[in-house]
Amino acid sequence: MARRKTSKKPRRKTQKKLNLLGVAESLVIANVVTEGLFNCNALQFVTGKGANESYDGYFPRNTDNIVSLPELLGFDYNRNQNQSGGSYLPGSFTSKGAMAVVKQNAKDNLFMMMGGLIAVPIAFRVGTKLTTKPRATMNKMLDYTKVGVKV
Repeated sequence: MARRKTSKKPRRKTQKKLNLLGVAESLVIANVVTEGLFNCNALQFVTGKGANESYDGYFPRNTDNIVSLPELLGFDYNRNQNQSGGSYLPGSFTSKGAMAVVKQNAKDNLFMMMGGLIAVPIAFRVGTKLTTKPRATMNKMLDYTKVGVKV
């Protein structure tokens, strides 16, 4: 085969875009898993704030069936809140027995969690098929703005 006389033109590299539907699907699946295993949604699992607690208070306890990430890591927000020189509150939660709570939650919420893990991807696939045209229009508009995301 004959050799080329000129060098090949470099190809344009397209910028990788963040797929917002993929991120949303991942968040919903993470929410289903955390509700099934830890009895709280994904935000409550990460922050440790309960649904009925204000942003000021954080009171983990071994008597409920809710487990959060700060509890598993042994953070004690009550101890860290009092920086003004007053006495520290003793730690009110130990992560001992947390795996037993997670196992019990998994047994109790097994069917709900499995249903969610099956239904969520199917719903997102159907939703993407039904919204192909509007999403294409939206992606064209986002392409003009050079934001780096797609829907």
